[in-house]
Order: sequence, then C-alpha cells, then structure tokens
Amino acid sequence: MVQHWFHHNEDHARSYRQWAERARGLGQAEVGRILEEVALESLRLNGEMERILTLLRGDSSRDDG
Repeated sequence: MVQHWFHHNEDHARSYRQWAERARGLGQAEVGRILEEVALESLRLNGEMERILTLLRGDSSRDDG
C-alpha cells in the first residue's frame, strides 16, 4: 500500500504542477504559487514514505533515527 501511496503522490504532484501552470496562464499567479507549494509538499511526503518502506523492509542501515 505504501508504494501505491508513493506513486499516487507523484501523480498528484504532476497534476498540481499542471494546474499551477494553467492558473498562472489565467493571471492567477498566487494560485499557481500555492499549487507549486502543494506539489512540493506531496513530493516531500514521499520522503516519509521512503522512510516507512525502509522500516518495513527492516533495513536499519538506511534508518535516519
């Protein structure tokens, strides 16, 4: 399930960026900026998903904490 969420976040980030570009094209620069931030947050969450996968795999050599 975690891998599904990881890919789902990537898909959402891509979509947010597309909509950000559209918003900017319609003169909605602030909306575009916010959507870019949301896209980045989605990708940041994937870092957390990677940590979960590492823990579930039992690979403590990659564990940061």
